Amino acid sequence: MDKNLGAIVQTDPTDEKKYPKLSSFFDKVIQGVLLGTVFLVPILVLPWATDKIELQKQTILVLLMSVGIVAWIGKAMAERKVTITRSWLHLVAVGFVIGYAVVSWFSVDRFLSFAGHVGQYQWAVVTLFGFILLYFLMTQTVREEESWTKMLFVFLLSSGVVAFLSLLQLFGLPIFSWLGDIKNAITFNTIGNINSLAVFLAIALLISTSLLASNRSSSPIIPFGRVGVVFVSIVLALTLAVAVIVDFWVVWAMLLFGSFLLVLLSSLRFRHKGQLRRLLFPAGLFVLSLLFLFIKTPIHLEIGSEVSPSFNATWSIARDALQERPLTGSGPGTWMHDYAKFRSVAVNMSPYWTVRFERGVSGFFTFVASIGLIGTSLWLILVISGLSKSIIHLVTESSDKRWLMYQVSSVGWATSVFAFFIYNYNVTHQFAFWFLFAMIASLVARSQLTWDTRKSVVHSSILSITFLLLTAGVVSGVWLLSQRYV
Repeated sequence: MDKNLGAIVQTDPTDEKKYPKLSSFFDKVIQGVLLGTVFLVPILVLPWATDKIELQKQTILVLLMSVGIVAWIGKAMAERKVTITRSWLHLVAVGFVIGYAVVSWFSVDRFLSFAGHVGQYQWAVVTLFGFILLYFLMTQTVREEESWTKMLFVFLLSSGVVAFLSLLQLFGLPIFSWLGDIKNAITFNTIGNINSLAVFLAIALLISTSLLASNRSSSPIIPFGRVGVVFVSIVLALTLAVAVIVDFWVVWAMLLFGSFLLVLLSSLRFRHKGQLRRLLFPAGLFVLSLLFLFIKTPIHLEIGSEVSPSFNATWSIARDALQERPLTGSGPGTWMHDYAKFRSVAVNMSPYWTVRFERGVSGFFTFVASIGLIGTSLWLILVISGLSKSIIHLVTESSDKRWLMYQVSSVGWATSVFAFFIYNYNVTHQFAFWFLFAMIASLVARSQLTWDTRKSVVHSSILSITFLLLTAGVVSGVWLLSQRYV
């Protein structure tokens, strides 16, 4: 008995058991909030606020990602270890967010920069916080090819639903009449104005084109056989229909850029493998985009046009704002202040003399004025790092199937970056940027760092305290967010 008692006394108190069922539960929660976020952000509109589009998207993004990060910590506690993927992209993403928050602290309107307002939610620190959590959860959980494909298909499903509802609205069926006010207007959609809708769907169109092209190679990445091909084809047709009807030059420029990349990459990869037939879809899209860039659409609907300051005017305002506050700019979301202060006096002689534009024609020039040299430099480092990683893996990847996955993510993301220089983002455009960036990072981040908390009581305690503090912080944040929403 003494011997047994001695054995009991000498048992390591840190040798705690894992809880596989609890871990599986948290894993399902993480997967659920990720898939829910990817599906809901593009399509969500609700009637309970003045801003029926972007406030809803910011709120659901932050709420779901908060639940997801608590579930991730809970899963780590259940498994008694923390496993984190390692990649240079993680560092530049976190560095950008930290720098962005620091710049926001010196904003001329601190609340606007941190919380956002109508037309400016995409630049708020709160929104960016939601996107970095999305990036983190995706890069830590989307590790298998099946998970990657599932995320991409949910994104296409959401984009297809957006396109379908928007087409019904454009042709006179009042899909959004339940929102009240003037939401029976044919141009109303779940993304923003009609041009921003077409810009967002252009990315889904390129992804669909790339997927259909991959199906003509020896290593297709479209699952579900013919059903998957039909689904992608429907999304392509719906998004292309919106592009043709809206006929916005930025969309055709994006499609020219993206389809050229698809043709270039595929020709370099497959020219020696007798698979150049896969160039049919991207080459056809390139020709079509070039045609519509110079010829007006044959479908004429009264959808109006978008008015914004010219490129010269936007750059002039950005330059003057940068001279006044070179390091931090005026603050995220405060371009309206810059416009009021630095606009040309010639505007006073135009029909828009009473209009205070909230953004410039170029997202990048708006960025320069708003976040200064610090924020802009960190963003450029993030973009250059993402493009460099993509190019390296596209050159060195030996597996055709995985190479196609790199191509789909990289071309879609590079096109969203390209759009940022010639158009301005809203919340859904920002979402597409961070979603595709996370898709790239989940592919390139192959090594892992594991911290086993069973080796020390201190490690286990740190994880438990982190879980409690994070849960308390999330509950407090959700309460504050709910109060603000109300």
